[in-house]
Amino acid sequence: MAKQVWCRQFTITISSTQNSFSPCGAPSLDTDAKTGTPAPAAGTIADLFVAIDVLPAAGTTKVFTLAINGTPTAMAVTLDDAHTSGQYSGAAITVAAGDLVSIIYTKTGTPGASAAATISWMWSGTKSVYMGSNFALNTTTPRWIGCFSPSETSSTVAANIVHNVVAAAGNITDLYATLAAAAGTTGSYTFTIYKNGVAQDGSGGTPDTRVSLTNAVTRVSGNASFTLPVVAGDTVYIQVDSVSSPSTKTGAVGIAFQSTTGGESQMCWSLASITGTGGGVNSYSGPHLANLSWNTVGNRKSTVCDKFKLYGLRMVLATAPGGVTSRTFVNVQNDIAGTVTCTITGVATTGSDTTHTDSYAAADTICFLESAVSGSPAASIGTVGFIQFVQGGNPPGKSQGGNKKNGGGAVNSLQPGGTICMTIGNAGNSSEVQ
Repeated sequence: MAKQVWCRQFTITISSTQNSFSPCGAPSLDTDAKTGTPAPAAGTIADLFVAIDVLPAAGTTKVFTLAINGTPTAMAVTLDDAHTSGQYSGAAITVAAGDLVSIIYTKTGTPGASAAATISWMWSGTKSVYMGSNFALNTTTPRWIGCFSPSETSSTVAANIVHNVVAAAGNITDLYATLAAAAGTTGSYTFTIYKNGVAQDGSGGTPDTRVSLTNAVTRVSGNASFTLPVVAGDTVYIQVDSVSSPSTKTGAVGIAFQSTTGGESQMCWSLASITGTGGGVNSYSGPHLANLSWNTVGNRKSTVCDKFKLYGLRMVLATAPGGVTSRTFVNVQNDIAGTVTCTITGVATTGSDTTHTDSYAAADTICFLESAVSGSPAASIGTVGFIQFVQGGNPPGKSQGGNKKNGGGAVNSLQPGGTICMTIGNAGNSSEVQ
């Protein structure tokens, strides 16, 4: 059984009456037709947690509801003028492979805009899942998407902007892809997984991971099942290629993974450019935040819905620090440095910590911090991967809680949500989040 806690903070301006976003936290609201994300395996979703940074106006509410194939389920979190966070307390929702999953936002009254939100939920199934949607697809290809963090934005510049480094060994087994309904029926798009820069397209003894979708005015979906073995340190991504000048579409993908060690899953994301001037209050990144600029901890950390362990850290930088300079990364829990560390020095571009483990409880937060550097290392983008192991999960039935914000919210028993950070510090020094 694979249990997995997904979490992400994302910028969101909530102003329309109803809109949707990917359950993995697509960076913007859109129609459900564009944000519905294909589940690549069967399982259940539970413990939906949502938090926003600004209380709704007096007498108003914001409601976040899990939808399957565009139909709202019973899983909903309502935030009123006394609560900036809450958690669903009912039974888990069953999801079939190929179902389109989304979060629908509705409101009552005029609650006002929220600049940031956090979403977290628990997945249970035979495989862990990684889903993302609302990618703009056109003839500007190839286009690249993270394999284990497809909720991130896609790139047409370079694959290593969004690629993921594998932390947990196992097999990638399924790729699902969809094109949203839209005018235009010309051409097609092909989705292919790449491992260590090599296309997994059936040639040269590789498994065939390709999914080809022909444009149509209705939604088009497809999937491929295969066995693609990966080990810690491998890099993976999805490449999307256009064929015969297809019309513009919005795409979505889902990837399933079966770990070698039962209960393990990937927790991966890519890092925006690290300039080498760490240590400031604007030096934070966070889970599944591809290429978003480093910012304050409040604008980057996520709250987690259930307890889990993180270990097996892997890091890959596009550019080595150079000379005798170095970058030291330290995992941070609830704004306090944890035990998982990684130092990358000189000409090296990779690093790891396979010794230490940090444990997270429901209502902890998670982020990634560049705290300091040694010397003047070269600027670089990067990618980070952890092994996540969920420690049983919390049972449904928890009451909805609220955070007090600027004196505005009543304080109830706060339910799941939490923080994880990474610190880049001087090699050999003990760094702590300030």
